[in-house]
Amino acid sequence: MKDNKRLKELSDNYEVEFDSAAWDKMEKLLPEASSPRVPFFKRFKFIVVAILLLITFVGGLFFISENGAKKAVIIENEKGLIIDNQELTVEEEEIEETKISTELPIINALQPSTQAKNKSLISQKIDNIQNLKPKPSNSQPTNNNLQNPFFQKIAETLKNWSAQSNPEKTYLHTDRALYKPGESIWFAIYVRNADDLKASRKSDMVYVEWIAPNGKIDKVLTLVTTNGVAAGDILTTKDMVGGSYRLKAYTNWQKNSDTYFEKEIQVQKTVIPSLRMELDFERETYGSGDEVIAKLDLNTLENAPLKNYKFSYVLNLNGEQILEQNATTDVEGHAELKLQLPVNLDSNDGLINVLIDYNGQTESISRAVPIVLNKIDLQFFPEGGQNIANVESKIAFKAVNEFGEAADIEGLILNESGKTVSTFKSYHLGMGAFSWTPKSNEIHTAKITKPTGIQQIFELPRAEKRGYSLSIKEVTKNAIIAE
Repeated sequence: MKDNKRLKELSDNYEVEFDSAAWDKMEKLLPEASSPRVPFFKRFKFIVVAILLLITFVGGLFFISENGAKKAVIIENEKGLIIDNQELTVEEEEIEETKISTELPIINALQPSTQAKNKSLISQKIDNIQNLKPKPSNSQPTNNNLQNPFFQKIAETLKNWSAQSNPEKTYLHTDRALYKPGESIWFAIYVRNADDLKASRKSDMVYVEWIAPNGKIDKVLTLVTTNGVAAGDILTTKDMVGGSYRLKAYTNWQKNSDTYFEKEIQVQKTVIPSLRMELDFERETYGSGDEVIAKLDLNTLENAPLKNYKFSYVLNLNGEQILEQNATTDVEGHAELKLQLPVNLDSNDGLINVLIDYNGQTESISRAVPIVLNKIDLQFFPEGGQNIANVESKIAFKAVNEFGEAADIEGLILNESGKTVSTFKSYHLGMGAFSWTPKSNEIHTAKITKPTGIQQIFELPRAEKRGYSLSIKEVTKNAIIAE
């Protein structure tokens, strides 16, 4: 349109005849006028700037919505305050309060319609946070649950129950464990809490009973404790019966649970012996039908032998006397006692008691007979290496009884045909050794002949076809010969 006007002006200036009707008709035939074209570079720059502005605007809205409006939401539950879905500690509340105050203008600008409502809500929550701030005292922050009256009542009830039900413990110790009739038994008692062993404050009285061997309570003492400690004594009489007495200590609280303390006290008349006596058995163990041999030595207190002195001895089995004999010492004060055990022995409770009349009084000495009742554990150990077939080697052995104690034994080594190929006998604490030459692929067994009546059969280690073995054949002054 501007070009057409420009043509009209030129025609007027140059006095060209202008027909307005013709111009109007020509304008209708011309295409519709368009805006002037902008160069490509300028249009591209405009588009880039527009996109950057749009991205900046959208990012700003997202940042405000996520870090501004969201953090202003405050929720209160039974645990306290939660901001941004995170529970605030007392140390973090002050920092979070500052964040909320700096973000309030952004929230108000985005939501002007709810400005007054949000401001009132946030102000109220900030006041709640300030009320939760720790006081300037040295006390540590406590759990809000413990401030609940319900939980406080439970804690107080448990504390009272623990204080009332906590058991007491008593302990009594004496100055000795053995007393003569007529001596005083001195003791001390300690009353303690069972959980921490501190002095109990629940009981200030403790009771002590003196109980005779027949179970009768002879005396009852009531003692006052000081810081959980009490002391006392019991005077025995010279004519009281000897035996095992008991001291029983307890408090009033302990009567409900039978948690008393009890200690055994031996009261015996002591007699100083007039002789020195020793009695030892020749063997470690004896069995059915064996002859028991014991050696007796009698000496005065001046260590002089009691020569040519008569005495008697008895054998008791299972509490019954089955044998009594008399004997006399030799010039050195020695004597040998011989007793035959029954063949049908069914008890290992054997006792030898020696009785001697000396200077108007009877002296005695007793020893238990080491009896074995058909229960022997026999083990074999090849010496010097392995048990090799057709090579003479030495086998050690050890025998123990049913109580795990050493048992002296004798026996035979038999081959598969029942022929005796060697014998064995213990010489110290059930231990010994024997030599033999085992045969390849042949089973050898051991049979105990003493003590008698043992039916067990023990298998020896089988001989190896190949192996290593070392034994000493001879020891001289200058050399040791081994092979």
